[in-house]
Amino acid sequence: MRLKIEHAINNCILISDSSGQGASHIETILQNVDFLIDGDTREKVIIFSGIDMQETGHDWYEGINMRLKKAGFSYFIGIGPGFITYASIFDIDKYLYSSFEEFLSHFNKKQFTDATIIITGGNKPVLQQIASLLQLNAYQTVFEVGLNAMAENLDSFRSFLKPTTKIMVMVKAFSYGTGTVEVAKFLQKQQVAYLGVAIADEGVLLRKEGVSASIAVMNPEKQSFPKIIDYRLEPCIYTLPLLIEFTRFLAREGITGFPVHIKLDTGMNRLGFKGRQQLAEAAEMIKKSGNIKVLSVFSHLAGSDDAVFDAFTLEQFEEFTTLSELFISNFSYKIGRHILNSSGIERFPEYQFDMARLGIGLYGVSRTGLNLKSIGTLKTTISQIKAVPGDETVGYSRKGVIDGPSNIATIPIGYGDGYSRIFGNRNARVYVNGLYAPVIGNVCMDMCMIDITGIEAEVGDEVELFGSHVTIFELAEKAATIPYEILTNIAKRVKRVYILDAG
Repeated sequence: MRLKIEHAINNCILISDSSGQGASHIETILQNVDFLIDGDTREKVIIFSGIDMQETGHDWYEGINMRLKKAGFSYFIGIGPGFITYASIFDIDKYLYSSFEEFLSHFNKKQFTDATIIITGGNKPVLQQIASLLQLNAYQTVFEVGLNAMAENLDSFRSFLKPTTKIMVMVKAFSYGTGTVEVAKFLQKQQVAYLGVAIADEGVLLRKEGVSASIAVMNPEKQSFPKIIDYRLEPCIYTLPLLIEFTRFLAREGITGFPVHIKLDTGMNRLGFKGRQQLAEAAEMIKKSGNIKVLSVFSHLAGSDDAVFDAFTLEQFEEFTTLSELFISNFSYKIGRHILNSSGIERFPEYQFDMARLGIGLYGVSRTGLNLKSIGTLKTTISQIKAVPGDETVGYSRKGVIDGPSNIATIPIGYGDGYSRIFGNRNARVYVNGLYAPVIGNVCMDMCMIDITGIEAEVGDEVELFGSHVTIFELAEKAATIPYEILTNIAKRVKRVYILDAG
């Protein structure tokens, strides 16, 4: 069965089962969405509709009652005559309606607040109508994220590592555009050891949403120290001034043994302690303060994705090995080490140490040819179609020049959604009903136009901006950038929908 997960009205999470068979597979649904429910403060609600009374009976309804009680549901909504007939079976809170029309006449959005809502049953059109009532917005531009593909990519990288080697997955920058909370919760279910964020506020959000996994903050700031303590985040310390400020803060708060990670600069020339002298001073300060406990020492590779830089990468490994050993020798307790990023895991697994950090690779991007799954599809629908005479132009500055009479479709996505202006004027293409169509004219803030001449299409038809047909690599090449930027540019107003194929 396929589950669709998205944000809904009034701070709700909506989980829709579109298989039409979910009512008989309620355990499977619950087992597959437990990563969203466990540790979440929202109440749990389930809506049943389209249950065939001839295929069910007293025992089925009694079983549903027991399952919902065991799973801790606050209440449920039952739509259909069977729920009315067997109403006396249920001893949990319930709202029962004989038909969808009766449910609709009583529907009140205020009833659904701060809840995780599961919709399941046997009548797909009705289930879709119920879902549309609860969806947060009707914006037709959607970034669809495949959680199964994400799990497969994670397993692909795990295959390079020893079972004892931990993985930190980077969920910074809105999980590379895919959505912070849902992705983090899913990864927690996949038993990753650490989640990595860029700033403390990203970690605070995860904690507030019930994520309990260890969270490393890669770029902590002095102003964020109180949040780091309050929300059990682990800062990465990379300079002596930052170390001094943090130890002083801990001392004022009377805190000892607070977990941190120490970053070394082995050639990236970005953040990190550089050279033996700085590292020795840091070790001495940490030993004297007693306020800090170092959990790991790490560094970042500058060119592990390109064989041209292999000699330099090997120098980085050598420098890291030497400096980390010197640093660790100052302490009597175990301190972990990690330096590999996504491409490092693929190309240099012999340097995996105690942990590896997985970033863009999780999201389906490999710079070394690893066969990863594409995890996302950016798609929208056609808003309008016009027959444009050959002597007219399309869009701003009359940039959209056509060769003859053309059918031009307008789609609701633009640079305000993260679809760059550089994709205009036939520089990029989209996929419509089995064929490719160029983007014509300048990309506007909220929409753009595509030339669908020769393509059978109607208003409302789906358009793929990138996915399995127009790859993210193709768009990155057209924009003279990297896939990271294409992903992270997707605006938050674009609705994220998570697809989970449950078995």
